[in-house]
Amino acid sequence: MGKKEDIYEDENIEPSVMDSDDSKEFLWGYSVSYQRYNAHTTRNSMRRIKHAKLMLVQTPYTKDERTELRRKVNHLINRKIIRKYGKRSEPDVRDVRDLITDFLIKVFRHTKEQLTIYEDFSDQSSVEFVISVPTIWSSEGSRVLQVCVETAIDATGLGRLKDGSVDNLFIIPEP
Repeated sequence: MGKKEDIYEDENIEPSVMDSDDSKEFLWGYSVSYQRYNAHTTRNSMRRIKHAKLMLVQTPYTKDERTELRRKVNHLINRKIIRKYGKRSEPDVRDVRDLITDFLIKVFRHTKEQLTIYEDFSDQSSVEFVISVPTIWSSEGSRVLQVCVETAIDATGLGRLKDGSVDNLFIIPEP
């Protein structure tokens, strides 16, 4: 196993900064489990986000997870780590946009790097995005996801936007 500093090589962020509870940087992939188990992180568990997309669907069987996720989202909003959408006093489905977008940016950057290394990908290559979503997702949930994908494309250069919108994104139901 590599040294503690090795996992941050791509991020150019010092481990002490990453582990600070005031840090606006986030861990993802291998760095999450490393910090939790090997580095004995001091980060507040309210900053550990998983399944953010559950906020985009209103089902009875995900209510408990969404309630816990909402507490964490509110914590991040109050610390000004993510933005609040809509009225300050009311929960808004868009409040998870920053979380989903940040995750997609990491995934798109990694994907672009791998395609460049192994498949001769370039900025001139065409890219289509096909994302499957649960059939019970509302059109509002799909729209939030679309905005997140567009923002991640703009931030990473994986694909192109036309007039600020992605025209090669297909959001399809899972079945």
